[in-house]
Amino acid sequence: MRNQNITVQLYELAYVSTITFKASDEDIENIASHSQLNNALADVSGLLLFNGINFAQVLEGPQATLHRLFEKICQDERHSGVIKLVERPIEARAFSGWSMAYLKSTDSVFGTNSRLVQVLASRGLAAEPSEIGDILNDMKASSLTRLTSEP
Repeated sequence: MRNQNITVQLYELAYVSTITFKASDEDIENIASHSQLNNALADVSGLLLFNGINFAQVLEGPQATLHRLFEKICQDERHSGVIKLVERPIEARAFSGWSMAYLKSTDSVFGTNSRLVQVLASRGLAAEPSEIGDILNDMKASSLTRLTSEP
């Protein structure tokens, strides 16, 4: 029997949600640490942003795995108003070095005045998918720059 290399199509799934409890920095860091361990075991990479009120998360991995993970997130009582922004195939992982990178975001990446928050507040999911995709690409690029430049 020949050994066949099976290539699994990678997907990206991004969502936003609102936290349901008053969380300390330590609470959010614990969530991120727990996610890092679970994601590493599930072949998932990604980014978690938190602005004090909302989470934005980009997940990368096999589509079926992302679906299971997203279902768990939707059922997690720590989240409310979970909105899937995008689910799309990707060529390569943007966050391949991180099972779950975490950034506390109070700036233009995902702060209350960020482009993503403004678009969602004004148009919600009526925003053009290409506009949401462009915003996510900008958010990922800005986050990667911060992740690779911070000590």
